[in-house]
Formats: sequence, structure tokens, C-alpha cells
Amino acid sequence: MVILEEEEGTNPEKIEILTVYRDIICSDTTENHIPAVKSWARKQGKILSVVNKVRAEARLRCPFQKRIVSVEFASFGDPYGTCGSYTRGNCSSPLSKFIIQKVKTKMYYLLMCLVEQVMEFV
Repeated sequence: MVILEEEEGTNPEKIEILTVYRDIICSDTTENHIPAVKSWARKQGKILSVVNKVRAEARLRCPFQKRIVSVEFASFGDPYGTCGSYTRGNCSSPLSKFIIQKVKTKMYYLLMCLVEQVMEFV
């Protein structure tokens, strides 16, 4: 149910209600992103790492009773665009989508997928 209160000087026929398609989720991270807050703790007046490897990460959380079924775009490079309309940049690994697809396959029934930023390729 939507309740609208008409204000003077407005035309209710020109009101637009926009809906959002929530089945697409996006996340991004770069070497410039700082690691998660949970990676650190204050001990004796100092801020110290509480994890073995401090890295930026991208977290994708699925809505209740949803799961990740496909990966539309992935880039370990410098992509352009925004969620839903990314394109490859000048520097991109052709294996990016394949790697993320493998992560998705292994975590098929999990509701959350965590992709740590890996700074080097072997």
C-alpha cells in the first residue's frame, strides 16, 4: 500500500514510483581500499592486526533463500562502469571471470561469498 499526501501546487498525476531489481548484486575492491574494520583491534593503546593477512575484500551477500547462480562480470584489472554495466579496462586478466566462477561453484549453497583481494598471480 502506498499513501501519498498531496501538497499544494503539485500534480499527483506526475508522481513516479520507481522499483529496484534486487536480484543483481555487485561489489568491488581495489588495492586502495582499506581492509575491513574487523581486521584490527586496539591493544594497549595501539591498533594491531587480528588476522594473518590484512587485505581488502569484496563481500557479496545473497537475500534470504537466494544464492549466487551466475557471474556476469569479473575483472582483476581496471574496469569501467557501475553495477550492471561494467566493461573491461586497459589492464585485465582474461581469467578473472573463470576464477570467480570457480569460487562461486565451490560455495554454491552458501548465502555469502567472500572474495579476498589477491595482489599477485602465479
